[in-house]
Amino acid sequence: MKKGFTLVELIAVIVILGLIGTVVYPSIISIINNSKEKAYESQKRVIVKAAKEWGVKNSSKLPDDSCRITVARLIKEGYIENDEINNPKGGKFNGIVEVKFESNQYSYTYIEDSEATDTCAGIFERYIDIIKASAKRWRAEKNIRPLESCKISVSYLISEGYIDDEEVINQVGSGNVEIKFKDGNFVYAYLEDDAPSNSCLGS
Repeated sequence: MKKGFTLVELIAVIVILGLIGTVVYPSIISIINNSKEKAYESQKRVIVKAAKEWGVKNSSKLPDDSCRITVARLIKEGYIENDEINNPKGGKFNGIVEVKFESNQYSYTYIEDSEATDTCAGIFERYIDIIKASAKRWRAEKNIRPLESCKISVSYLISEGYIDDEEVINQVGSGNVEIKFKDGNFVYAYLEDDAPSNSCLGS
């Protein structure tokens, strides 16, 4: 005649399984995290390789010191396919590759920075600073407070006199400034190739 498990035996089994889980679970989590980290580093290498290819074909746009090129531009110009990169840590790769000229050669480093804009694409950083500062002044004067985000065109800021720097007007004159409300602050990003939009005006 078969006998069932006693309460003591069941408790012993549960305790043993609990001990095994306590030992095995951290190892499994560690393996998963290591796998994600390796995949992340591999994807970063794909991005950096694409940036190097961009740099070779656009060498005239590379400065003597440093500049930045966004992942969005690399995708837009066909150096990276959308399905070629997938952030294993979640979300999208929306950072930049910093290009530096050191020891007579260019180095390329991927940096997570969703607010950064291109400075390798012919638009000088000084121009971008002027454009974003003018948008900041305009928003403050008009008391524009988007709940999430909106855009104001560079051409509008020029026409309204918020941008009066002749070099900026002659060299840029297009694109938008996206204004985002994030973590209690307004963040400004210049979008060079964006079609003119004045959604901050409700249009």
